[in-house]
Order: sequence, then C-alpha cells, then structure tokens
Amino acid sequence: MAQQLGQVAVGTLVKLNENGSPVEFYVAKHDYESGLNGAGRTLLVRKECYDNRVWNSVQVNTYASSTLDSWLNSDYKNLLDSDFLTVIGTTKFQYTIGYGDKTLSTLERAIFQLSRTELGFTLPADANFEGNILPIASILQKAFLNGETNSQWTRTPNTFYLTAAFFVYAGGNSDSTGVTAEAGSRPAFTVPSTLSVTDDGTLSLASAPPHAITVPVQAMQGNQLAVSWSAVDGADCYILERKANTDADWVQVYSGTDLTFSETAGTWESVQYRVKSGANGKYGEYTISSLVDVVPVSILVISGSDGSLGTLTNDVQYSVSSSGTSALTVTESAGRTTRTFTAANGATIRIPVIELPTGTGTIKITASTNPGSGVVTVTRNWTYSKTAPTFANAGSTAQLQQNGKNIFPLTLLECVRGAESLAPGGFGFGDAVQSIETTSAGESYETYCAKVDAVLDGMPDKTAKLVLAYPPAVYGKAGTTISLLYKSDANYAVLSNIGSADTALCGWRMIKLKKSSSDPSAWQPFEWEHPPMQLGVEYRTVERYNGKPVYVKAINFGALPNNTNKSVEHGVTDIETCFELFGNSYLTDGPSNAGSNLIGDNRIRALYRTGNVVYISTGASFATYSAIFVMKYTKTTD
Repeated sequence: MAQQLGQVAVGTLVKLNENGSPVEFYVAKHDYESGLNGAGRTLLVRKECYDNRVWNSVQVNTYASSTLDSWLNSDYKNLLDSDFLTVIGTTKFQYTIGYGDKTLSTLERAIFQLSRTELGFTLPADANFEGNILPIASILQKAFLNGETNSQWTRTPNTFYLTAAFFVYAGGNSDSTGVTAEAGSRPAFTVPSTLSVTDDGTLSLASAPPHAITVPVQAMQGNQLAVSWSAVDGADCYILERKANTDADWVQVYSGTDLTFSETAGTWESVQYRVKSGANGKYGEYTISSLVDVVPVSILVISGSDGSLGTLTNDVQYSVSSSGTSALTVTESAGRTTRTFTAANGATIRIPVIELPTGTGTIKITASTNPGSGVVTVTRNWTYSKTAPTFANAGSTAQLQQNGKNIFPLTLLECVRGAESLAPGGFGFGDAVQSIETTSAGESYETYCAKVDAVLDGMPDKTAKLVLAYPPAVYGKAGTTISLLYKSDANYAVLSNIGSADTALCGWRMIKLKKSSSDPSAWQPFEWEHPPMQLGVEYRTVERYNGKPVYVKAINFGALPNNTNKSVEHGVTDIETCFELFGNSYLTDGPSNAGSNLIGDNRIRALYRTGNVVYISTGASFATYSAIFVMKYTKTTD
C-alpha cells in the first residue's frame, strides 16, 4: 500500500519522471532547512548525475548567476512533469555569494546543487560552512554517471580564488578547480512530505490511502450504519464509496473533509465500503472495509448463527441490532466469565480469545430490549475449541511447542500458570496471548490506541494480562514483543514492553490517564525506557526533569573543526531546558573507529547548545575526526 513520503526512510530511492521517463532520486532529508522553509519539505537528490558540464561559462565563482544554476532552473527544470513543478515551488538554502564576497547568505531556487558542507566534508580555510550535513552524506559523496563513478559539482565557491569552486572527485574526495572545468551536475529539490509513494517507489501527487476504515460487524435494514476512517496528513478531501449486493458497481456516497459517515441501511443482504483521500484534486488508492452483513428489520437480532466457531485463533466478534430505540441489555457467558452490559445498537462487540479457556467450550449471548410492548429476548449459542500448547513432561527447561512449532514468547504465561486450574481465565495468565498489532507500517498512533482500548473494555478493573503488542511507533508489522497490559480502572491503564526478539527495540511504555478531573482519560505520547538512538530521531523517554518528560536525540555533527568553530542545527524547535549535552569523536572512516569522549578533552574550548544549533570550538586539529552528540532536554509544549 502507498505511504506518505514523510514516512519513507532517509536513503530510500523513489522515482519520478524526467522527460516522461522514470528516474531514481534519494530521499535525502525530511524537514530540509526547516528554519528557512518550515517543516514538511523533503529533500530529493538525483541518484546519478545528469551530465557533465561547466560550473560557469565565465571566470566568475558566483553561484547565483552561474551557468549551472541557470541550467538547473530552466532546461533541467522543464524536463520534470508540469504537475510536479507546482509542488516543487522554491527552496531556501545557505550559500556563499562568491567572487571575493565571503558573505554567507540565503538563496531561493526551485532546483539547486548541494553544498560541500551538506556532502559531509570538513570545512577548509577557503570555504564557508553552508547548511547542515545530510544524513546520507557518505552515500551522496560518491557520484555516478551512466553507471560509472563520476565527479560532481557543489554550489560552494572557493573564497580565496575568484574563479574556483569546489567539486568532488569520482573517488569521493573534495577539492576546488576552475569554474570553466566540467564535472557532474546533480539536481536537488524539495517537495511536500505529504506526497504519496506507491509500492513500486513512484512518487505521486496523489494522497496516501487512509490506514484504516471501520464498519460494524452487522447492520439492520432501515437502521443507521456508521462508517469511519483514519485521517491522512495533508489530505483536503475524502471520497467514500459503497457497494451493496444489489449494486452493479461502486457508488459514491460521500465527499468532504469529515472522517465519519452514516446512512440508513437499505434492503441489502450485504454491503462494503471503500475510502480514498485526496490533496489538490489528486486521489490515491482505496482502503476497503470488511463485508457487512445486513439483516432484515427485526425488533432484536444478534449477528451470526448458532453452531460451532471451530478452533479459535482470533477474538470472537458480534453485534446486537434492533429496529427500536430502547436500551439493549446483553449478557455474555463465555468460559469462566459472565458479564452484563448495555450495548450500542449495531456496534461491534469483542470477546478476547485470551479470555477463553483452552479445550472445548461454549459461549452464550443473551440480548433483551423493551420496545414498549414488553421485553423481547433473543439468544445465540456457540461452541468452540482452543488448542493448548504442549509441555515437556519432565527434566530441565525445554522449548514449548504447539503443533510441532516452537512457541516464543507466547507461552511465558502458560509457564506461570502451569495447570489450568491454578489461575482464573480472562486475566492473561493461563490463556493464549492476545495480539494487538498494526494493520500497516504507517498506521497512526491514535488508531493503535483505539485497538488497545478495545482490549481494555473487556478487562475487569485492577487486572493485567500479557499481550503481543506491535505499536506503529516501534515495529510497524515487524518484530515479536511481549508486553504487560494493566487496567486500574476506566481512567488509568499502562501497556509496558517487557521483552522482544529484537533487543534493540526493547523497553517502551504507553500510559492512559486523566490529567485533571475536568479532562477525559486519554493515551499519552509514546515513551521509551531504552531508546534505539538512531541518528537524527527524537525520542520521548520515561525520564522526568523538573516534572516534565525528557527527550533525547543523537545528532550527527559530522567533521569536527580544526582549531576553529563549527555549529550544526539540531532540528528541535521547542526546547525549554537542555540539561545535558555530551559527545564522542570517531575517525572519519567510521564510528567503529573510536576516538574519545569530548567532555573533559582539553582540546575543546567550548561545547554547548544555543538556539537551534549545537556549537563547538576546538583549540587543536581534529582533521581526521567526526563526532556524534547526544542532547537531553525538556519541551515548552509539555
């Protein structure tokens, strides 16, 4: 399924047309120069050079009036599809004026060449620091043309010589040469991060599809049928279509900005819905709902039919529908538990499979209502089976198996319980572990929280259960993780990770609480106990400073300055207090070649965070070293 460009990992290749043919571009940085352009712009850099050409046709190293700049924003720009030109717009970036003027200024162009700094090269005495090192600078340092290694120009002029500009050799080293020499032209530009990337990597103006569409398990003819879908960033319209069993094709039933739609169910036997999102008149793929059974008008109906549900592997779902408006009372007897509650007309009700005992069992649903002429009652009876895992009969610790397959970590709870009679069902210890997972890698955190709420609804207060949790902020649809879900009451719950096959992703939590008596209970932002600490990614942690959440971010500083000063933007705009900053140097050919802790290094004159940059001043040569800094801080927004 298509996803938004802003969700695509940096370093990924996407495709867009040049002169009608697809060409690959690197996703080089999200929120490119956000201080100049605002958030939400993604930098794309052509995978290969377009050709070899002069930097300037006259002996003058002013980029803003160069032959290269003129070609990029005329001949090359016109090779791109006309509809893409409307979203490329212009981008602001730092550049050196040149031709004797060493001033660092800001230029605005649609298409541009990367700077020497952005490509990750150490700042020499004859060049300015222009912009920030790109996350994939090491990749972009190597240029190609027609599959062969090739030199490439930068936009950086030599500040000592009026007729020279910096380029990168085919081997990856940088130097300056005369502007009338030839080197590779490598176009770069920014586009909105809300654009869609299809499964084959094609960049599209169409909006990404909604991650989820929700429909009831069952509807009743003549009653309201509610449909909802997840929001898509950047979308300005949604189109909802319906196809009932009586329809020959899909029929549009809604167009607008709402995320919900309700209509009266017709004389159908079944119906299905699909939704797509649009931006600027461009629409992406559909997200299709499950099939909804539509039953004839009746005072009271329980979905499904009596009989066997077979061997259960997923939650049991059903709904209770009525043609009247009176309250619907439901009594659910499933395994060891019985509960009575008021159900919403036509809403989906779940019986978590984890709450059902292993072996064979029965489920009985009784629903009643009083339409004014007396109480009406209907029942539904189901049988089911639930396979128990097998255990080693004796000896030391052994791998648990079921149907000849290893089980990990699902049966940790079975080990706790041992025998079925030792713990009551429905409390998570002794039954199959319920899975709460994302439907796609791009699923929103809000949608996932709603799935956790659905499990909590079936849990008594002051109980806990083990679950397999796959939050979108961590796993997408990958990974195997065991977590503990605790419900205090309707106002407080915790989902906490306690183990994972991927040890780099172990240690996070989600908390639901009431911040005040007047606020509704709500899930708080995702928090880490042990963040993976990927470069350039901000993590909210469980740590607190002066009562506020602590955030942590690792920053690729790039090459350290040689007996001079340097600053790099940290990318955080709402810092309240930065209470910790530390860094470590490493040899430029790789972080595995360790250098030293910069804190306490007597060669460091200053190291601090100010405004939107991390600043360092050195009193010695660090010619072969780069650095990574870690910043811990609180935010004004909390």
